[in-house]
Amino acid sequence: MNSWMIPGFNIAVYKAGLASTQEDYETNARIGFETLDRLEMTLADHQRLYLLETPNPTEVDIKLYTTIERFDVIYQQHFKLMTRSIRHGYPRLGRWLKSIYWNVAGVKETTNFEHIKENYSKSHIDINPKSIIPLGPEPDVGPWTAADEAWYMQETAGLK
Repeated sequence: MNSWMIPGFNIAVYKAGLASTQEDYETNARIGFETLDRLEMTLADHQRLYLLETPNPTEVDIKLYTTIERFDVIYQQHFKLMTRSIRHGYPRLGRWLKSIYWNVAGVKETTNFEHIKENYSKSHIDINPKSIIPLGPEPDVGPWTAADEAWYMQETAGLK
């Protein structure tokens, strides 16, 4: 999975966001969204708690999390990746993100969305010359709902 996920999403978002031509931007933005579509379908093929159907997150989950966590919060507006958001355009990836954030020990405590927004907003002067830090989205990650908990309990029942 790393062989197509990393170049197709983790790297493509940067290539799109830092592109110097419209053609490069569009090519890499399309690759990024095609990879998100593929990841969404991967999660749809089976009800999965984690990408590789394991009882615990793997390297693949962590590598994806570090890019997905930033997507709605900064990449959409900063890198002009406006086609779809994770929370509204990818329901399975959205739930996967919430599951990692709310249920994996240490993730919520070490994810600092304000720092992420400030760092990106101030480090790419050519993209954001006035270093304006965007507001939103609110909340950074959707709340863990009763429906999410029911899904999580069903998914983890066979893992215990």
